[in-house]
Amino acid sequence: MTAFLFDLDGLLVDSEAVHFRAYQETLNPYGIDITQEMFIESWLSGTRYGTRYYLDEAGHGDKFDEARAQKAESFRQHAIGHLELMPGVAEFLERVQAAGIPMGIGTGGYQHEYSFTMKQCGLDKIISVAVGGDEVEKNKPGPDVYLEAARQLGVDPATCIVFENSDIGMHAAINAGMKCVTIPSRWTTHQDFDGAWKQLKQINEFDLGWIDQV
Repeated sequence: MTAFLFDLDGLLVDSEAVHFRAYQETLNPYGIDITQEMFIESWLSGTRYGTRYYLDEAGHGDKFDEARAQKAESFRQHAIGHLELMPGVAEFLERVQAAGIPMGIGTGGYQHEYSFTMKQCGLDKIISVAVGGDEVEKNKPGPDVYLEAARQLGVDPATCIVFENSDIGMHAAINAGMKCVTIPSRWTTHQDFDGAWKQLKQINEFDLGWIDQV
């Protein structure tokens, strides 16, 4: 049985700008000024390894757990009432649900943040399986979040189709042996999506008949 696995931030939910603001607010007291370019390179591509990398560089490596908790709280405060589904998502999920296709979320975000985001946007009422980067051994681009989501859904990873908006997420899907459909957000349009099974501008452009190609 084919299942659909989704990234969350920037793919289903327009939340990347809120995450950016939260990282800025959290890391500034440590003398770290996060620019938009740094955010894209470090969290949406992983070339500089995000929070831990910058804290280590600034001599505050021992503050990682504290900073991560602060960032999560900052995100929740700024996100209340400001999160919306990406264009075409509501319509597409309706079609998928009506077709009886199993759905799950595999996100690099942490559990207390993704569960909050899902509830804010009503996704928790549609998608019951979700796996975050803090719930597996290796976060993206490792395959773990998608393999675990497939396991919880009870489906063969080889039959899963992953929907992603970033190159780091695409590589996680490929590393899991899954086909990946990429829909770049405004933050990731410059990234190299060579290796994607299909590339779309909006998620509702996906034709459910394409499942027969898997």
